[in-house]
Amino acid sequence: MALARVQHGKNGMFVGYVDISTARAIAGWAWNTEENKQTAVVIKCPDSSIVTVEATSARPDVGEKLNIDQGCGFTFSPNYAGYYTVHFENGELMPNGVVCIAAERIRRRHYVEDYQALVKSLFEQYAPEEAASLAVGGHYDVLGDLEIALLCYLGVDMASDIIDVGCGSGRLATKLAPNGFTGSYLGTDVVPELLNFAQERSPTTFRVEQVEELRIPADDCSADVVTVFSVFTHLRHEESYIYLREMYRVLRPQGCVILSFYEFADYNWSIFEDTAKATEAGTLQHLNVFIERKAIELWSEHLGFSVERFICGNDACIPTDRGPAAMFQSIAVLRKLP
Repeated sequence: MALARVQHGKNGMFVGYVDISTARAIAGWAWNTEENKQTAVVIKCPDSSIVTVEATSARPDVGEKLNIDQGCGFTFSPNYAGYYTVHFENGELMPNGVVCIAAERIRRRHYVEDYQALVKSLFEQYAPEEAASLAVGGHYDVLGDLEIALLCYLGVDMASDIIDVGCGSGRLATKLAPNGFTGSYLGTDVVPELLNFAQERSPTTFRVEQVEELRIPADDCSADVVTVFSVFTHLRHEESYIYLREMYRVLRPQGCVILSFYEFADYNWSIFEDTAKATEAGTLQHLNVFIERKAIELWSEHLGFSVERFICGNDACIPTDRGPAAMFQSIAVLRKLP
């Protein structure tokens, strides 16, 4: 057993133990009482290094306890046994007697662990450009051009406000501006190395943000388009449904979701068979999930989307400079009902 001991950094209050051999993170919540807004916490590690963690996850339960509008949560992955001291970056301490940092045993979501481990391995083996490409399936420029071509084919206005869920290393983001895009862009992903790669190669007005939960850091009704390429292919069905509900929240009426998915078909059989073999051998690096169109239709019905169209993964209907092309994964276009 390797214990991380968590205590409050300013008043020395002991909070609890986290067994880092089984628990994957220190989770807690904080509130800036001086400015009445979300804040950050500063964590001093046993090796004396200092880490600042934004407290941005909504915690309405905390807000209710403290009689304030909203609380905000954070997570931090401890790497060593020993004492971790935590305090606010700004503002006053919490009222005396209120435990403002909670050491909780939580397991990080499977897709976070899977993809952070995969990307770490790729960056250790390859040069950054190649690793960033392989992390999103390879053929970085070709598939980025194909995603832009799909958006144009579907009539997406290049002045739209776009949220790119699972943006990875910026395959789509880097292609938008050269194709006349003038709207706002927010890209989210679970892997910080890929987000850094995308940010460095995208316009400075583009925003990228690491998100580990099934949420989108955007206001209600703030986007025209949400793109979701190669995300639902690696989530459980209930996780995809939760994410779709969040996409409905951030979309304006008549806004659309453009998502890719694996469906059971002959051209996808090798993916399914390879996944089965890796599962049997215990070498599967991440989930590969197949979704039937009926499931997407049912989710849409319950969430308030209309299914505008499906495009089969092997349907070469997308006009490109190289001629008509297929997306390889199937596409669903969902429209938020007014």
